[in-house]
Amino acid sequence: MFNNKLLREGLLSQEGLTYSFEQAKSAILGGNVFCWSGQAFDVDQVNKELDGLEGTEKLYYTALRKPLTVDGEMRFHTIYANPGFAGFYITRACKDPGRLIALMEYMKSPYADKLTQWGVEGLDYELVNGYPIQNEQYTWKERGDNVWYFQATFATENIKAMAKAAEDERFGQVAHLVLDFKPYWSYDVALAMCANAPSGTELGDIKASLDEIKKLYFANAMIAQDEQECQKQIDELFVQMEKAGLEKYNAFMDEQYQAQKAKLAER
Repeated sequence: MFNNKLLREGLLSQEGLTYSFEQAKSAILGGNVFCWSGQAFDVDQVNKELDGLEGTEKLYYTALRKPLTVDGEMRFHTIYANPGFAGFYITRACKDPGRLIALMEYMKSPYADKLTQWGVEGLDYELVNGYPIQNEQYTWKERGDNVWYFQATFATENIKAMAKAAEDERFGQVAHLVLDFKPYWSYDVALAMCANAPSGTELGDIKASLDEIKKLYFANAMIAQDEQECQKQIDELFVQMEKAGLEKYNAFMDEQYQAQKAKLAER
């Protein structure tokens, strides 16, 4: 409803809802955007590019360092299925799993933890007061970090983020955001061990219907003409999901979740 209100008051671009990051950044660099929603490190990238633009008046964005509340109540709480954004897996077709296990063990070592996130000292970064200051001659794609560090630790990753603030506080907001939002995160690995019903089955068809209903009514609520219509679309969303079999699908997923949770408790 908040987004709908912003849209009705002309503070949110309907077209902008479909933008990729590059499209959003182009609009931001054009000086026509008051605020936007993105990933934590986006604000530093944008501010650095804005600083390099010619002009007498410099634009600078400051990230929100706490989640927004609803009538003074904190309702934001994010549950992650994995303590990370990527996975590292061994396929059934792997001819020599032992070699891959050895690689995984190496990548979890303190040395590889830094190597895969920071690069090679003296080439990719210089250690200054304990912080790895990146050599900006190379892009992250050329260095390969953010690609090979799927087994990395958060501590080593955060030191790299904090290095940005140590180098120049103006372009190091991500160092604070990671820690500021951490109290509102939690992990539940059992969720990652649950699988959606396969397509072509009764439950798979229910899942497909639920996805389409959610997509339709989210869009309807977003562009509703007034607050009453927005609430009507939200209410109808749950009515239609119940009709499509939400209770049955929830029971299917919960059965898996409880079983996986029990397995984890035994370890």
